[in-house]
Amino acid sequence: MLVDYHGGTLRMEDIAAFWHINKDRGYIPPSNLFRNLWEQAFMGWWYDAETPAFTCANITKYIDEGKPIFLGIDSIDHAVVIVGYTTVLTNGEPMQILYVHDPSGYLLSTALNVRDAYPGKGCPIAVPVTYQELEHLWTQGTSNIILASRKTTHPRNASIAVMSSITFCSYEVGSDGWPENLLTFTSIYDYGIRWEREDNEEKYRCPTLYTNGECYVSIDAIVGNSGSDELKCRLEVIIVDQKNNRLLSRVSHSGDEWATIRGYRCGKIGLFLQTLDLQSLPPSEKYFMEIRLLGQEGVVDSFGPFSFLVDVEEMRWSGVAHELKIDMVNSVNIPHAPISQVDLYVTRDIALVRITETQVDEVDIEARGQVYRYIELVSENMDIDVALSHANLYFEVPKEWIQQHGLTNNDIVLQKFNPWRNRWEILETHFLKEEDGICYFVAHSDSLSLFAISGVNAQERIPVLVEYGPNPVLPEGCIFWLNLPDDAVEATLKIFDVDGALLVSIPLDPAADRYPETGRWIPQDNQGRLLGTGLYLYLVEIVHADGTTTCSPVQKMVIQR
Repeated sequence: MLVDYHGGTLRMEDIAAFWHINKDRGYIPPSNLFRNLWEQAFMGWWYDAETPAFTCANITKYIDEGKPIFLGIDSIDHAVVIVGYTTVLTNGEPMQILYVHDPSGYLLSTALNVRDAYPGKGCPIAVPVTYQELEHLWTQGTSNIILASRKTTHPRNASIAVMSSITFCSYEVGSDGWPENLLTFTSIYDYGIRWEREDNEEKYRCPTLYTNGECYVSIDAIVGNSGSDELKCRLEVIIVDQKNNRLLSRVSHSGDEWATIRGYRCGKIGLFLQTLDLQSLPPSEKYFMEIRLLGQEGVVDSFGPFSFLVDVEEMRWSGVAHELKIDMVNSVNIPHAPISQVDLYVTRDIALVRITETQVDEVDIEARGQVYRYIELVSENMDIDVALSHANLYFEVPKEWIQQHGLTNNDIVLQKFNPWRNRWEILETHFLKEEDGICYFVAHSDSLSLFAISGVNAQERIPVLVEYGPNPVLPEGCIFWLNLPDDAVEATLKIFDVDGALLVSIPLDPAADRYPETGRWIPQDNQGRLLGTGLYLYLVEIVHADGTTTCSPVQKMVIQR
């Protein structure tokens, strides 16, 4: 059998020979090989390792590039190597298969509950597992992938991988080659802190989140105990200024409370820095943080100090949906944010979506009317860009702001910036209720984007009602129903392919309520060529009496032959 394995296509027999493994019956690895695998899988974090996003594209990409991929399981007893991949057809649909080498059997027998996974003793060189099975483990927080580069000797102050969170690692190697006093910070969520690091004489400013409200800095440390005895420990964070004056000290456990890590195991210790802790810091251009692992005899290990800035200017919030299902309302709640809830409707199931909401202070092109706030919604999971059918966005505006600007509840709309057309589009928006001086609204959008919560006089709005039927468009054609503004002097229907190329441009009568007035529009381009089956985009460009030009929202059209 041929497998794409670490940069090339090899036979299973050759892979087995390289690892001295019986490919048919499996094997029990000798202790030195197991230790080697353990060091590769876990030491990979500490040798300038990368922790890329868990996607099928990343896994296959790195295997093609000859880079070993390890599946991180939260235990030092297990080291799982993703050795290759292939694609098979199941009921006519392609399915991605990943081949894993699981020496201890933990992944298959315990994590995936595969009974009798191994014929005979030990494990085969490559066990086929679907990508979806491993993805499920990742979304449940059981595992993550590690790309071990081993390109440099580890720095004493550890390595930093900037992802959606920040990963810090620190360790020492004992005389027997095993790590000692391991301290791995796997998720420092940067609520309220702007991290800085020096690398190749360049300074990087990592992402920052809002410090107001109920945000915090969460530090989760994975502590590995390489000895047989229990390890009792706690976490301590110290913040000092540039003159080394201690400003803040927090510990994860107080008094006689200690976290207990069993022998030859990993454990997680969490510590929170509250918003008030950060806001209480005196003005300074730069602070320094040191993270310590404390044992009962004193400091066991430490990381830092490293520099950071406190950021109270940028406002950012986030919300997570762990599983999105087709034909269901999938809600992402974003507490304390202007857009407090996003209901997603998807065309296929998606495992995990995190939406980040950021208040934008400056935009290149201003939205119409009076703008309350500019808000950008971004998803870290790129699958949502393809699978999103539409979304309902729930937002709120103070009643006082509406009255101060001479507006009514009916004037409040959500506008979406269309980067393809470089224009703002007014979305269908509905007033829901007023409660305790806050007015609540919902708007409908076909994508996540840059939005403007605004007040626009009804006479200035561009109607959204540009519809067609039947849907999908058949070879016999379709009819467009129009509701153009009263001040329109010219109007043009434009149809594009999904790449944004203009295919059709049809002048419209601004006073007409349908096109064509008789018969149907046959789906063909400007040159008279029939448009094939597929997804297309359309809008109406409108020239107003005052000379300004606007566009209706971009909408989707399906042609079926």
